[in-house]
Amino acid sequence: MSRKMLVNRLSQDELVYEVRVRGIATGTVQEMRHSLSMAIRLEEKGESLKYPKYPFTVEEDIAAVTAKLEELEPLIDTFSDSMSSNAFARLQSKMFHVLNRLDNISEEDTQDKPKLLAKALALLDNLHRKAEDYQKTQDVPPFHMLLGNSNFGGSLSPHRRSSDITPTQPPTVNVKPILPNKWDCKFSGDKKGMSLCAFLSRVEELRVARHVSKEVLLDSGIDLFTGRAYQFYTAYRREVSTWDEFVALLREEYLSSNYDEKLFEEIKKRTQGPDESIGIYLAVMTGYFNRLTCSISEEVKLKILLRNIAPFYQTQLALVDVTSINHLRELGRRLEARKEAVENFSAPSKKFNALEPDLAYVQVDDSMIDSCGTSSLSHAVGDSDVSRSDQLCFKCNKPGHRAVGCLMKSAGLHCYRCKKKGFTIRSCPNCSSTGNGRRRT
Repeated sequence: MSRKMLVNRLSQDELVYEVRVRGIATGTVQEMRHSLSMAIRLEEKGESLKYPKYPFTVEEDIAAVTAKLEELEPLIDTFSDSMSSNAFARLQSKMFHVLNRLDNISEEDTQDKPKLLAKALALLDNLHRKAEDYQKTQDVPPFHMLLGNSNFGGSLSPHRRSSDITPTQPPTVNVKPILPNKWDCKFSGDKKGMSLCAFLSRVEELRVARHVSKEVLLDSGIDLFTGRAYQFYTAYRREVSTWDEFVALLREEYLSSNYDEKLFEEIKKRTQGPDESIGIYLAVMTGYFNRLTCSISEEVKLKILLRNIAPFYQTQLALVDVTSINHLRELGRRLEARKEAVENFSAPSKKFNALEPDLAYVQVDDSMIDSCGTSSLSHAVGDSDVSRSDQLCFKCNKPGHRAVGCLMKSAGLHCYRCKKKGFTIRSCPNCSSTGNGRRRT
């Protein structure tokens, strides 16, 4: 029984056989999986168990193997996935179970064993061949029709998860790792908490930054999981030998079968928020794209982004040929800088107490030029609530402008209050406080 089976991929009838031939009591599926996992671990370490007398007859074995091969044959014929998929692991584990059961049948007791063994090996070979062909051809995932229906075009290709990629090993340095118990990052499996993909992405970032190996992650479940997710960890931890295998179990348990389709629909609806800069929005969308198990072409990504950016950018870029996401980011930042300059624009100052009054902004009103060539000047922006027609110049006594902007040379003294010529407000008999006039206020 040297063939590697993934215990959690076995069905109840297969588990019953595997535990009984090892002399282990049957029970619930979870109990049998736990007991079988412990037994297989001992077998892998060379610590042989004392097996009881074989509990099944030849007739029972032949009937069970025949039925199992008939069950697996159509599944393998229609199989179309990679060797790293959960479907492949499940079918391979079931085939290993069949071969293990055939090993316990003596050829002297029946002539059916060679035929069944040949059929089992042919099915297993077919399974491996289909998985290899799938990886070579890089078939498009089922949800590619979503793109066609949405007029996005482009193509999709299988995308390896970060856990499936072997990172380049950095130079060996003497750095003390920071263990997961200090990360403050846990997955509970609750819908209101962190999603599985967000959790796995965060753990991978922390693992690299804190110099922790994946072997440490596999043994740090108490620090990484809580609630029902921790119960899942304790139940299946012994059935896997690597962190990547356990990640595959987590994805199988917590991600729906149509996860990619649902996530892609969510991506198409994710528009730019009013308080999001173009750089932040593109970063968020990149995170969305990376969580798909199949990568999307650059062309499709760009079409989604151009449709979902804020109306301001869509209007400005309508006649621009945007060639890539980086090009979009560059153009977006330039538009943001111009938009900020426009929003911060202010009209010329209304005040005339400048150091160089002759250079201050004024507007010449040609309609107010009199027969003497005197031009009325006023601010481009109104200085008061009084209309120009009500304003009277003290120099030329013409309406429509003020004395400060009058082009006419000085016409002598004028009282500021009553406009009496030849007097100032101090000497005016009508306005001075020392004469018969009113007291100046």
